[in-house]
Amino acid sequence: MTLRQLEFVKAVVENRNISLAAKQLYVSQSALSQQISSLEEELGCALFYRKTNGVTPTNAGYVLYQHALEIIGNVSDTLDDVRKADKTVAGEIIIGTIYSGLSIAADYIEHFTSLYPEVHFKIFPMLPAELEDSLEAGKIDVAFMRSVNRSIRRFPALWLEKEEMVAMVPKHMDPCPDSNVIRVDQLKDLAFCGGIDKHYRESRNWDFGEMLEKELSERGEEFARIYECSGAIASMILSSNGLAVSLVPEKTARSMDSRNLNIKHVAETEMYTWPAVAWNDDVASSYQVTLFVKFISDDVMK
Repeated sequence: MTLRQLEFVKAVVENRNISLAAKQLYVSQSALSQQISSLEEELGCALFYRKTNGVTPTNAGYVLYQHALEIIGNVSDTLDDVRKADKTVAGEIIIGTIYSGLSIAADYIEHFTSLYPEVHFKIFPMLPAELEDSLEAGKIDVAFMRSVNRSIRRFPALWLEKEEMVAMVPKHMDPCPDSNVIRVDQLKDLAFCGGIDKHYRESRNWDFGEMLEKELSERGEEFARIYECSGAIASMILSSNGLAVSLVPEKTARSMDSRNLNIKHVAETEMYTWPAVAWNDDVASSYQVTLFVKFISDDVMK
C-alpha cells in the first residue's frame, strides 16, 4: 500500500466516479482502476461496488477511506512542518565566556537573535580553564575566550580583531585628567588591581595586570600598591569605586559605567589580547549552533 494509492481511494470515494477521480488526479482512468484493483488484491477484499452510474465504497473501502484521510493529513502536516523548519531556526545555544568576553558575546548574540528570534541562548561566565573543560565535555556549545599569544589548547577557533588593553583610572587619582593617554611611569605611583597569587595562576587562569606589571618590571620599577583580586570584572568594579587602577580590554572597559573613571591608552606600550570564539568539532552540533558559528565566521571574514 502506498500513499499514492490512498490518494486514489480518497478521490474515488469523494467523487463516486472513477473517471472524475482520474481527472482530478491527472492520471488515466485505466491507471487509476489498475491501482485500485492492485490494492484490493493486496488487502484481499473489495473496496468498491461498481455500478453503471458510478461507484460506492464497501464497508472495508469506507474504513480505508477514513484512515486515508488521517494518513494524508499527517503527511501534509509533516511536509508543512519540515518546510517551516527550513525557514525558521529555533532551539537553544549554550554559551560559555570569560567575563571580559561578555561584551563581545553580547554583540553577536544581539545581532543573531535579530535574524533568528526563535533561538534561545544560555550564557555562563567561566574561568578560561573551565571553558576548555566544558567544551571538552560538551557542556557548552561555543566559548568566547581570549589569548595573549593567539593559542587555544586544543579546539578550532575563530580569531577576532586584536584588542588594545587600556587603563581604567579613578578620576580622583588621575595624574593627567585632560589626556586620554597615560605613561607607565605615571601609573607606578598609583594603587593597582592585579591578579592573585601563583596558586590562582596554576589553575590555568591568567591576569591582564601581569602585562602592565611586566612593563614596569622591564623599567626596573613596580607598583606602589597592588590589590589582588580574581578577574577583570572584580578589578573593574574596584576601579569604578575609586580604589585603584585596573588594566582591561578596551571594549570591556567601555561597556562599564565610567562616570567615575577615565579610560586611557598606556603610552609607549604594545599590550593586546586576541578575542576568540572556540567550539568542539568532536561533539555533535545542532543546526542552530553551526549557523551561529558561521554567522561569526562571516563577520570575521568581512
